[in-house]
Amino acid sequence: SCSLNAGMTCTDFKISRTNIMVTLSNSFDYDTKSVITEAQNCGYSSVPDLAKGESKTFTIACRYPLQGSSYDGVLSVQYTKVNTRMSYSNVGKLEGNIE
Repeated sequence: SCSLNAGMTCTDFKISRTNIMVTLSNSFDYDTKSVITEAQNCGYSSVPDLAKGESKTFTIACRYPLQGSSYDGVLSVQYTKVNTRMSYSNVGKLEGNIE
C-alpha cells in the first residue's frame, strides 16, 4: 500500500531491491513545482513540476540493496505551490513486497 496525506495521491508503486518506482498524482486545486519524493532507506527523485490533475512516475534509487522480502518505510514528498514561495511537505507510508 502507498498512502500520503490529502493533496498528493500515490496511484501506483513497484519495489525492487535497487529502486522504488512511485506514481504520484497532484489532486490539489493548484500546480506544484520543485517536487521531490524521498523513500526511507533509499534516496530521492525529483521533477521540475507537477500540474493540477497530472501524474508522474518517480524512480528512487536505493543507496544499498533492500533486504528481505518486503519494504515498510516512510514516503515523503516536498513541493512548492506555483506562484508562491511556500514550500510544503507531505509524509506518508509505503509498504509492499520486494519484486
